[in-house]
Amino acid sequence: MNQILEYSNINNKGKYSGGGNKNTSDKIVKVFAVILLLFAIFLIISGASSFLKNKENGDETANTPVQEYTATIEALIDEENEEVNIIVDNEIEISKIVYNWNSNPERTIQGDGTNHIEKTIDLSAGNSTLNIKVIDIKGNETKESFTFNSESGKDIISPEITLGYQGDKLIITAEDEKELAFITYKWNDEPIVEVRVEEDAEDKTILVEEVDILMGENVITITAVDAANNTKTESKALTGVTKPEIIVNLIGTGDTLEITCKHESGIKEIYYTLNDRPYQYQTPEGENYTEIKFTQALDEGYNRIKLKVTSVDDIPAEFDGECEYYPNGRPEETETTGTDTEESNTTEETEETENNNTSESNTSEEGNTTSEDTDEN
Repeated sequence: MNQILEYSNINNKGKYSGGGNKNTSDKIVKVFAVILLLFAIFLIISGASSFLKNKENGDETANTPVQEYTATIEALIDEENEEVNIIVDNEIEISKIVYNWNSNPERTIQGDGTNHIEKTIDLSAGNSTLNIKVIDIKGNETKESFTFNSESGKDIISPEITLGYQGDKLIITAEDEKELAFITYKWNDEPIVEVRVEEDAEDKTILVEEVDILMGENVITITAVDAANNTKTESKALTGVTKPEIIVNLIGTGDTLEITCKHESGIKEIYYTLNDRPYQYQTPEGENYTEIKFTQALDEGYNRIKLKVTSVDDIPAEFDGECEYYPNGRPEETETTGTDTEESNTTEETEETENNNTSESNTSEEGNTTSEDTDEN
C-alpha cells in the first residue's frame, strides 16, 4: 500500500508544527527591509556629502577671479608713404583688432592664431583720430586712440552732415576734411535733388543748403559725397507745423484796430500790449477756436501794438505794428493850415488806410519744426 507522507518541521518542544514556514518568511522579509533601509540611508548621506563638496568647489571656482590681459598697442605714422603701422602684442592669442577713423564705420583685422599682429593701414589726411580696440580669445578688450595731424595722407573719411532749423527752413550743412563733391536730398519717395559744389568756390570743404520743410510728417534722406567718393547718408523724420496767422486792420474812423488770429489747430492764448499796457485773452477750457476776432480802441496820437499768439500746439507767432490817430487832425497841420475838422478826419482816414496795408504785410505764416533722428552711416 502506498503511503503519503507529510513533512512538517518539529518545533523546539518536540511537537509537530504546521506554521513554521510562515514565521521564517516573515523574518527574511524584515531583515531584507532593514538592509534596504540602511542602504537608502547610506545613499542619502553619500549624496548629500557629494552635493556639499561640489557646492564648495563651485563656490571656490566662482570666487576665483578671471585673469585679465591688457594688450600693448602702437600706431606709428609713415607720412612719406601715407600709412600708419598698427602693432599689437598680448600675453595670450589675439582674436581680432577693430579700428576706425573719427566716427567712420569700423573695420576688422582678424587674428592669425598668435599673440602678435602688425597691420599697415592708410593714413587719413588732416587732423584725425584713429580708434583701436583689441579683443583676445578670452574676451578681454584693450582700447587706445591716437591723433594725427597730417598735411599729406589720403581722403578716407566720409563727410559729416549736420542739420539746423530756421523758421520753416531746414539748413543742411555737409563738411569734409579735404573736398566735397556734392550732396543729394529727397523727401519721402519724391525725386532726388542734387546740389554740387561750385567749381570756383573758395572753400570746397563745406556746402550749405536751405530746404523748405514740408507740412505734416515726412522723412528726408540726405547723402554727402566727397571728391574721393567717400559717402555719408543720414535720414531724419520731421513734422512741419505752421505758426498762427495774425491780421491787424484799422476800422471805423481810424480810431479802432480789428485783430484777427487764426490757426488750423486752434488758438490757445493771445497776449498783447498797446502802448505798453498789457492785455490777455485765454480760450475758455474745453473750447477750441480756430479763429478769434476782436477790436481794440486806439489812444489819441501815436500807438504801438505788440501781439503774441500761441496755438494749442504751443507754436507762437508775434506781431509788432504802429500807427497814429488824431481825431482833429495832426496838431501841426491844424496850426499851419487851419483846416476844419471834417477835412482833417478825411486826411487821417487816408493815412490810416496806408498804415492798415503796412500792418497786413506783417502777417506771420512762418513754420516751425520738430524732429526724430534715425542716423544711418
